[in-house]
Amino acid sequence: MSLALPKTEPRLTPPLAPEEEYQPPPSLLMYLAGFIVTFCGLYPVMLTLEDPSFTMLILSLTVIGFLVSYVSCQQNIASRTIEFPAAIIFCGVCLLTFMSNTSLPLLAPASIEDDRAKSIAVLLTWMVVFRSFTLTTDGRLLFCCVPTIALTGLISTMNSDPVLLNLFLVFLASATFMVVHENFTRGRQSVTGLKKTHLKKAMLAGQFQITALCCVGAIILANVVVGPMRTVGSSLVFASALPVQRSNQQQQRQSSTSRFSEQDEYTVATGPVRLSDQVVMRVRAETGAYWRGTTRDEYTGRGWRNRFPANQRLEPIRGRSGTEIPLDIPRTRSFYEIVNFDLPENELTQVGENSMRLHQSIRLEPGGIFNDIYGASEVREVRTGEIRALASQTGTIHLEESLTASWYEVVSEVPVWTPETLKAASQNYPPIIRQYYLQLPVESEAMDRVRALSEEVTRDKPTAYEKVVALMEWLGQNCKYNTDTPAAPANTDVVEHFIFDRRVGYCDSFATALAVMCRSIGIPARTASGFLPGELDAQTQQYQVRERDKHMWTEVFFPGVGWITFDPTENAEDISPTSEKKRDTSFWNALIGFMFKRGWLPPLALFAFIVMLAYVIKVEVLDKIRRQRALANPLQLPATNMAIVETYDEACKLLAKKGLPRSPASTASEYLEGTGRHLERWREAQEALERLTALLVRSRYSREEASEEDVRIARIALEAIAASLKPVNRKEMAVALSSAAKGS
Repeated sequence: MSLALPKTEPRLTPPLAPEEEYQPPPSLLMYLAGFIVTFCGLYPVMLTLEDPSFTMLILSLTVIGFLVSYVSCQQNIASRTIEFPAAIIFCGVCLLTFMSNTSLPLLAPASIEDDRAKSIAVLLTWMVVFRSFTLTTDGRLLFCCVPTIALTGLISTMNSDPVLLNLFLVFLASATFMVVHENFTRGRQSVTGLKKTHLKKAMLAGQFQITALCCVGAIILANVVVGPMRTVGSSLVFASALPVQRSNQQQQRQSSTSRFSEQDEYTVATGPVRLSDQVVMRVRAETGAYWRGTTRDEYTGRGWRNRFPANQRLEPIRGRSGTEIPLDIPRTRSFYEIVNFDLPENELTQVGENSMRLHQSIRLEPGGIFNDIYGASEVREVRTGEIRALASQTGTIHLEESLTASWYEVVSEVPVWTPETLKAASQNYPPIIRQYYLQLPVESEAMDRVRALSEEVTRDKPTAYEKVVALMEWLGQNCKYNTDTPAAPANTDVVEHFIFDRRVGYCDSFATALAVMCRSIGIPARTASGFLPGELDAQTQQYQVRERDKHMWTEVFFPGVGWITFDPTENAEDISPTSEKKRDTSFWNALIGFMFKRGWLPPLALFAFIVMLAYVIKVEVLDKIRRQRALANPLQLPATNMAIVETYDEACKLLAKKGLPRSPASTASEYLEGTGRHLERWREAQEALERLTALLVRSRYSREEASEEDVRIARIALEAIAASLKPVNRKEMAVALSSAAKGS
């Protein structure tokens, strides 16, 4: 059999249609990164819906979908073979789930009823699940980033759990790697159209380096420019866009939008906090108070958990007269009618006979988005427009739809007390108070140290009130307040670390420490979060509550009186950065101060960024030509000759998958002769392999430099082999091999 090319141009198989083109082997790393990106979009939905059955179903189907896509791509199965049935099933699920009167529990959790945002999230989730079965190209894998961004943005309006930020950072890293990896792959295919397999290990290190460089650079850049961006953004807000008839203080432009949501589970001492001077709420009341949003009762060692979630729907009471809605509050459909909601007194919210009813008219500014009702404790009535809300046994009121630029009234029953009445209070606590508000983690060395210190501080104090005051004074004298305090170390009790090691923190550390110290000596206590009273405006007689007034404090129970607020930060020295330091106009001074006031980690990250940048420039730019010559062409062949060699290698791999592997000891001519007997039924594939073998022999062993036309002919030959053997499976090929063996 002659291996020489004919003098006349051979008959070439025309190029295949785009949907039938031979796809190179899929990248496992690309699919893993795509799954991580998809998981970062699905997990917030599952976290918000809190439905284990739905979570298990979605995760299982997504994993199966990615496996099916990977295998389909590996076996070169046409994507339309999967897309059409997947689209039909997806449309059927949408009809059954969102258009039927009886929703399917697994496909649409009951918690989405009458909640448009959750319904859209579930719809997007199912779209992502079914699309995971059709990810047969790199472009489709990259598109996974789009629904993830959509789901993240949608869920962030309903859930402010800190884990969402961590998921977004993971998404950022994975998506960046996908873009870098796909760009490298496409770049290597621009010359030959095929992957250079021997470059994978060498190029993979560069891809991870560039990914890390991009992520570190993005994080550093975001932290550096956030301040200037807020300043610039605030100057772009026109006063005419805000409600009219504002005072001078009201005419201050809103620089950002802040979301306020009281979570049932809260981690203490998570790192520096940044709160602006933006007015988010205005309260008209006879006297100021701590505007409480929620309370938490179970201490976990790292934070607090609420064992009394808001799960009782508030039913409106219509027809009761009340204050008219202020004229400058935007009128929406829900505010055409004012309704009342009552919260009856119970064992956890009762107050003594000596109490007062405090009326509060609360106006929410456009700069804030609120998921809870705030008011002085204990709330007895809420008067507002038509809303949907849930209440807990402890008086927390959670809104099912966020409020902004809105208005409501709260009537609270506030305990009236003096030091004498609290000193005279009984220490015979109700059973439910002892059960929930004396809880501490399992006995440990940390709790033993806290208990010993608390007993020492309160040794000569006879009453519970005097003991609480002594503990609060000890915290104020021995601990300092600083909003720039770094996060507490992992695997440590935050109270033990705060009072024995660091002794610097912000409000959540102080409130937690006082509550735990009280519990350690038998005094029921809990933490509460909300807002400080704010500043009283003499002209409007309203308390202006700013974002920086977001606060956490301690509440202690006194029988016959109720829950009393104690704020251990009142007497603590504030060593937070001053406003003068924040107004430093020097760019370099501000940058240096910004980096070093958070410790050694930011400067180290900046140094690592510079080193990585220099290294990537050297490796990926300066040494690129030399590295490519050394690694891409170990045979020292011209680029076109090497492209033909690689094309032949891909053809051998394709034939091996079909059951015709090439022995390492056989030459190209021997391999061609061996396949000739087996490919008699597929003459087109055999003829294409003959042309490709002839090109290989000439390009590999002669000194003649192949032309671009030769590379094109080799690629067409590979495509012809793939198209001819595409419907052939290994079983059919085995039958052909057996027949050929019997014939010989």
